Amino acid sequence: MYDIIGDIHGHAYHLEKLLLKMGYRKKNGCYFHSERKVVFVGDFIDRGPMIREALKIARSMTENGNALAVIGNHEYNALCYHTKNERGEWMRDHSERKMLQHSETLKQFKHHVKEKICLLICRFQVSMTSEVLNYRSLKLQKS
Repeated sequence: MYDIIGDIHGHAYHLEKLLLKMGYRKKNGCYFHSERKVVFVGDFIDRGPMIREALKIARSMTENGNALAVIGNHEYNALCYHTKNERGEWMRDHSERKMLQHSETLKQFKHHVKEKICLLICRFQVSMTSEVLNYRSLKLQKS
């Protein structure tokens, strides 16, 4: 059986409360359930006060076989925001509106340069070819 969770948006505290309410327990820093797994359906980032922590929970659960995860439109947009196409143009414009959308995520990662968002998102490798990104479909491979 699977529990579907989406739209966390950096609210790790609420995610932990939800997991506990659904019967998940924490052992060695990772949440697990004896009979179920979580399917995270994206939107881990932007807005909330604990983005890095929310990503770490999802990553830990995924790496330990207690969850599956896909990225949402916010992760897709963040990846595009930081990726140039073959012509050297940003895949997502750097307008004020787009900068504001990602500002909370960027602020929380500012002093954590070694942590990369695409590595924290459940340790998936994302194929970043412009052809894939232009179709809004990311090829995910578990590393």
